[in-house]
Amino acid sequence: MLVFYRRGCSVGTRKHGRKRLEIPGGNHAGFGCYGKQSGDGESDITAGEQWDITEKAIREFVDSLSL
Repeated sequence: MLVFYRRGCSVGTRKHGRKRLEIPGGNHAGFGCYGKQSGDGESDITAGEQWDITEKAIREFVDSLSL
């Protein structure tokens, strides 16, 4: 899961300015590329697919900011 926070959100109000992303079929090892983790389970998608989904989500979040 990734959680992005909008700039200017205080700790108490961050839940209102965040975007949460769960990657179906992914796992921690594929996201971080640091090898199999205890209790992680098997991934149904490749690490590359996880990275592509993550990159798209980050780009969409950044594009949504008023910079």
